[in-house]
Amino acid sequence: MIYQCSRCNTIADPATAYKSGPHMRIDCPACGEYISFLRKSDDPGELVIYFGKFRGKKISECPKIYITWLSQQNIRRYSAAAIEYLAAL
Repeated sequence: MIYQCSRCNTIADPATAYKSGPHMRIDCPACGEYISFLRKSDDPGELVIYFGKFRGKKISECPKIYITWLSQQNIRRYSAAAIEYLAAL
C-alpha cells in the first residue's frame, strides 16, 4: 500500500511509522501531516470496523452487501480494505 500525504503529495515510508497508543501511525516526512494508521494485518478481511451496526466485527464477518456498500463509501482505509476483500473473493 502507498501512503501519500493529502496536503503535499509526499510518499511516506511505512518503516517510519511510530507507536501512537495501540496503533502504528504514519506522518508525512515533509510537512508532518497525519497520513494513516497501519493495519495490524495485511489481510483486508481482518480489519475491525469501529462504527455503525457492525462495530467490533471484522470485515470478513460482515454480510457481503454491507462490504459492497462499504467499498463505495469515502471512508479512507475501510473502503480500500473492502475493495481488496471483495476482489479476493
